[in-house]
Amino acid sequence: MIAKKYRFHGQKSLNETYKRGITLYEKDFSIKSLTKTRQQIPRFAVVVSKKVSKKAVIRNKIRRKIYEIIRTNLNIIKENQNLIITVFKEDVLNIEHKKLNKKITNLIKKINNQEDKTNKTI
Repeated sequence: MIAKKYRFHGQKSLNETYKRGITLYEKDFSIKSLTKTRQQIPRFAVVVSKKVSKKAVIRNKIRRKIYEIIRTNLNIIKENQNLIITVFKEDVLNIEHKKLNKKITNLIKKINNQEDKTNKTI
């Protein structure tokens, strides 16, 4: 699990990221990102809906797996970035850690490049 300071606090900032953020899709999940100029620390959320699995145990395993990948790759994430990872399929649980790590880091790098080109900051 990542530290509390790296997690979203309240619904307002999540909604803002959903509305104004850049989205990139992978087969099993998507990443939505928004860069904020006033923010000093990156913030993250992992969303796994009940459509993925009715069992909370499975949803939490997926969430923990992704949070661990984020925690180990904090160095590639910008300081003022909001990231929301939305999982679509239960298959994420069966993907090897290395493969999932590579997929997530590649998407984050693509988002960073795309944000640099569009310069979409708030």
